[in-house]
Amino acid sequence: MILFPGAEVLCRRNFERERVNAEIRPKKSGLTVTFRGDCCTVRNETEKPRILQSVRFRIPTENAWDSQLGDSLRELVSFRKNFPFVSFFNFGETLLTGTPIREVLWDGMWTSLLLMVPIFFGELIAGIVLAMLSAVFRNSWVDRCIMVLSVAGMSISYLVLIIFCQWLFGYYWNLFPVWGWDDWRNLALPVIVGILSGTGGGVRFYRTVFLNEIGKPYLRTALAKGDSPFRVYFGHLLKNAAIPILTRASTVLPFLFTGSLLLESFFGIPGLGFRGVDALNSSDLQTLKALVILSAFLFVFINLLTDLAYAWVDPRVRPK
Repeated sequence: MILFPGAEVLCRRNFERERVNAEIRPKKSGLTVTFRGDCCTVRNETEKPRILQSVRFRIPTENAWDSQLGDSLRELVSFRKNFPFVSFFNFGETLLTGTPIREVLWDGMWTSLLLMVPIFFGELIAGIVLAMLSAVFRNSWVDRCIMVLSVAGMSISYLVLIIFCQWLFGYYWNLFPVWGWDDWRNLALPVIVGILSGTGGGVRFYRTVFLNEIGKPYLRTALAKGDSPFRVYFGHLLKNAAIPILTRASTVLPFLFTGSLLLESFFGIPGLGFRGVDALNSSDLQTLKALVILSAFLFVFINLLTDLAYAWVDPRVRPK
């Protein structure tokens, strides 16, 4: 089997999965690498050290750190002799373009933040305001209308909502572009879609939280003292319901950095979600591994910050 230059990775992947015999002959270098069972034969002495280094995971090693485990740890953090002495996320280069994966993560993260931060705050504010109205006017026509719209928003598929909004706002009314990354108009429609899709679940959750608090004595005392309804509900009630709100918001925060797979794919926004789908389609395992590890670190770090924020929003949980 004769492959193109740089095909060693693909060949080793097939070899590792199917244990086939393979021969690699890059066109320009003139070297030939032959896999037979667990052995590697190189018929070009000048290139032998480089090729043996590239397939070192097939060669017996003296200790556990000189292995794929050690390589994985060095991808996360490695030490240098010169400044800044420590380097993180050294996952190499992408399979197709050869761009350093660290640059891909850095550039895509800011693009995803520009998309997801407005969606996050839009969902949060709209969900809290509508849930507060529904809880204050519970069992009235206002409450029923808000709940019907919330359940309808939760029931509609995300994919259907994206396609319908692209047809209505982009094609029929021609208000926004549906593809590309040029100016703020490219962000408007996906932000609207994201807010419409996520508000329904937030309204139902926040309404339940507010109803658990709305009948407690401290609110009746505040109303009896003459405080305005706005101060009572958005001051006292919202402050005491902050912990469940903070808990729900913390589950969404990691996705602000990693982006939305569907939104970025359907609207052509080059964030981390779009890069992840592209890496999946091209079998770029290094990029996928970097995205998964980044998501895991963000999830753990944000949950740690959330636990620390509990003591800030509610003095009752502070250690004495």
